[in-house]
Amino acid sequence: MNVRDQWFQQNVVRELCRLEQGQLTKLVFSYSYSAKTPFQWARDRGIPTVLCQIDPGPEEQRWVCEQVAKEQDSAADLGCGPPLAYWERWRREIELADCILVNSEWSKKLLERGGVPAEKTKIVPLAYERSADQRVMPTRRYPDRFVVERPLKVLFLGQVILRKGVIPLLKAAVRLEGSPVEFLMAGPDPEGLLYSHAVGGNVRKLGAVDRILAEQLYSDADVFILPTYSDGFAITQLEAAAHRLPLIVSRYCGEVVEEGRNGWVLPEVNANCIVDVLEKCLGDPSRLEAFSAYELDWERFSLETLGKNLQEAEEQARRFAQGSADLQKSASA
Repeated sequence: MNVRDQWFQQNVVRELCRLEQGQLTKLVFSYSYSAKTPFQWARDRGIPTVLCQIDPGPEEQRWVCEQVAKEQDSAADLGCGPPLAYWERWRREIELADCILVNSEWSKKLLERGGVPAEKTKIVPLAYERSADQRVMPTRRYPDRFVVERPLKVLFLGQVILRKGVIPLLKAAVRLEGSPVEFLMAGPDPEGLLYSHAVGGNVRKLGAVDRILAEQLYSDADVFILPTYSDGFAITQLEAAAHRLPLIVSRYCGEVVEEGRNGWVLPEVNANCIVDVLEKCLGDPSRLEAFSAYELDWERFSLETLGKNLQEAEEQARRFAQGSADLQKSASA
């Protein structure tokens, strides 16, 4: 545990002790990787705990390394990752948690693969409230066909890193040179992927963008793409959908795309699958217009639904905590 984490957790426990004197603490909620000490404090007092897991955990690094290695036909170097002690502290958090919130089925799957009990987890998607303008945004209009003067504009917005599937996306761009397709790559490139890998002349390197420019890019693009190898959710999907952009995403993220209604889910993250879907866009622009017109069930991602999910998580945590307490009493009897 680094000094900052230790300082934070100790101060949380100090505040919890103050609240305990007034009997105000009924449940302890914490985000992952900063919960061990507060959760131990709660467990010692029989107070239920809810852990909000911010990512798919240690199995994600293993999965991404495997996928990148396949794409590059060589061992993937994603860094050594956190030290063993980091994951040991996290596993203690998992043991102390009575309910674990995850953002997607994919996160739940990787956590279970890493040994997290399925009965502890609850899927709670991210919340996104559309602006007043987005609520009345009209369906997008597309040309009868895409041409060099009016190419298909494909937007990638996020960190330009290996985990996001950038390499197969760049390979697809190279293969589509000569076709009326333009790739807009927006986001920081900390690994220098846009300079160390082959990039087609149809790729615009936009770098990090602010909120105003991001809004403009969503408005100008024809389709949004997220070929990620792994994400807990990626809220950019909801941002793009709020701008009525059709989506092309991988299976390894939060569930926003309804296949054949508002976009496509890539069967695998590779250049072949990306090219195949983009050629469908080129061949039938009217399909993109139909996807843009589809009304997503925004209630799933509302703040009201988030509130209901959190209430259910609290009840789940209390039931689990009570069950654990009953087992402990039976064992000591």
